[in-house]
Amino acid sequence: MIRYLRSLFAWREFRDNGVWVYFENAVSGCRKAIRVGGCYQPLDFEWLAGGARDGWAYDHGRRIRIKRGSIVRSLGTPPRPSR
Repeated sequence: MIRYLRSLFAWREFRDNGVWVYFENAVSGCRKAIRVGGCYQPLDFEWLAGGARDGWAYDHGRRIRIKRGSIVRSLGTPPRPSR
């Protein structure tokens, strides 16, 4: 129970590429990426899948699960411009 509570506040920024900000949980080893920019940049799937658990990517409200140990291709097309 204490480990679970500690993991809620253990998210640390690992890297900021301008479009994606990568986070890693110091307790659980889980990794996630959050899109903060509006431009297109490929997601680092190898880093997300290399964590102790599955990784997560948050792309403008869309949650994408990255399986542990798998190499998957990029999200594909760049985001549509906002109107």
